Amino acid sequence: MTYLVKRCVAISGDVIEIRDKQIFVNGKAMENPPGMKFRYEMSTSYPLQSHHMAALGLEGEDYWFLGYEKGNTPVYSLLLTSEQLEKMESAPFTISLNLASDSPSGLELFPSSMANSWTIDNYGPFTVPKKGMQITINASTLNFYGELIQKHEGQDQVRISDGKLEIGGKSMEQYTFQQDYYFMMGDSRDNSIDSRYWGFAPEDHIVGKPVMVLFSKNVEGAGLDRIRWERIFMGIE
Repeated sequence: MTYLVKRCVAISGDVIEIRDKQIFVNGKAMENPPGMKFRYEMSTSYPLQSHHMAALGLEGEDYWFLGYEKGNTPVYSLLLTSEQLEKMESAPFTISLNLASDSPSGLELFPSSMANSWTIDNYGPFTVPKKGMQITINASTLNFYGELIQKHEGQDQVRISDGKLEIGGKSMEQYTFQQDYYFMMGDSRDNSIDSRYWGFAPEDHIVGKPVMVLFSKNVEGAGLDRIRWERIFMGIE
């Protein structure tokens, strides 16, 4: 697998943790990027149509109908930026609008050993491996870093079993990483299949960084409205 990087939140050697949706890198809160989205649940006074959402800057991929609460109240799930949140809070049809907690994705988190302890909103802490970083081999470190050693470190005859590591038939008490790794997350934090699911990205798998939108299509539009003209040639921060 190769990676086209848009948002790298932590580089080699960083200690990363997510607390109540906020990312901390080496103990400091990371500056949140513009346009970042979180998932909210909203109840409304009547069922909404697509034009209600479009008027507030939402597209079909940003919302979905969850069903009805008691009293036949419609409930929606929304992916909102801070600006969109303000508009939704003041919309005449909004009854309640609340931040969703530990939004489920239906996918297992990385590493699988922490899937029952961590969530996408409260994740870590852990250290992103870097070239030259040495770890002591035990069940805990292998649960977290074993797959990297097996697949991405260029080692032959790697065997991991019962918390032990063998390379080339030799038992290892410690291991030193041979390259840098990165931890990546999407800006739509509750709707992104990123490093929280597939783990660290090896440096030799990263092929570039996007800098400009060349074309953007609105799948719900018709005719010329199928093209998001305002996004074409827009720079990517």
